[in-house]
Amino acid sequence: MTCVEPDARMARVLRRHCTGMPHVAVEVADFETWRPDRPYGLLYSIRAPDRRGAARRPVTSSLFLARSRA
Repeated sequence: MTCVEPDARMARVLRRHCTGMPHVAVEVADFETWRPDRPYGLLYSIRAPDRRGAARRPVTSSLFLARSRA
């Protein structure tokens, strides 16, 4: 599992809570600018309201997802 967290302090908290879980990686980046090193089979996102109130462009999730072979 790869977790993308824009706040470095929250990423440290997440890493601390995931100690002992070798399959969890935490990346510090904005979801809109982060580029994975491989395609993923599932994209799950929870987004808090933007604290800055700025309009955000929707992310094209197809950039992250592996193509189905079915």
